[in-house]
Amino acid sequence: MQTFLEAPFPHDLLNEIWRLGLLSTIALVAGTLAGGLLDSARVRGGAFLVGLIGLWGGSQVWAATGWESGPAVAGYGLVPVLAGAFAAAFAAKLVGLAITEPRR
Repeated sequence: MQTFLEAPFPHDLLNEIWRLGLLSTIALVAGTLAGGLLDSARVRGGAFLVGLIGLWGGSQVWAATGWESGPAVAGYGLVPVLAGAFAAAFAAKLVGLAITEPRR
């Protein structure tokens, strides 16, 4: 029995489109959550960019440490994606503060 998150289509191209859609949704949700909590994604597409950076960077760092990634969707663990998105949102917040702060 196949679950909802597995590739439900018989053709490989449709399976890749399904996987890309899942990854895009995960990146958007993680970026929106992290950007909203840290108030860092103020530009259009910023939340998605933060989510993509979290998706890639968080998964790379988590794999290098060898920790358990928890539940996974489309081959990416949710915990590393959220941790990476929060790190990217924090970095974006620091850059935003550095740009907007007046110099003395």
